[in-house]
Amino acid sequence: MEYKSLWVSGIKYRKVKELKKNIDVDVLIIGGGMTGLNCAYGLRDSKLKVCLVEQNRIGMGVSSRTTGKINYLQECIYSDLEKFNSFDTAKNYLESQLEAIKKIRNIIKKEKISCDLDRVASYVLAFNDEEYFKLKKEYNILKK
Repeated sequence: MEYKSLWVSGIKYRKVKELKKNIDVDVLIIGGGMTGLNCAYGLRDSKLKVCLVEQNRIGMGVSSRTTGKINYLQECIYSDLEKFNSFDTAKNYLESQLEAIKKIRNIIKKEKISCDLDRVASYVLAFNDEEYFKLKKEYNILKK
């Protein structure tokens, strides 16, 4: 069975210029996936000379095969952060995730990006007692 990304089908690629000579830049961003593109977007209004390079096609690597889901629930990361660091570390991480979601929503609105972004519920499931107790810990941390 061949797996094909839903996001990739029907995309018309825009040809971009190949870098054929050395250039001087303040910031070189390697990789044109979500992280690289977000870095470039964040630096777009700076006075820095920025260059993004991509080996293949922009956005067509790992980023093209994601679920397209933006959320702050990643497994049980908050209980792990509290256990191995501190509650403040877990809290700061949560705040950073919520801020990132807010920024993405603002970029979509500002740039008038038509992407069918929708706010929907997110679920984390436990399939055994061990997972249940870990989820309960996670819930209690998030409740704080």
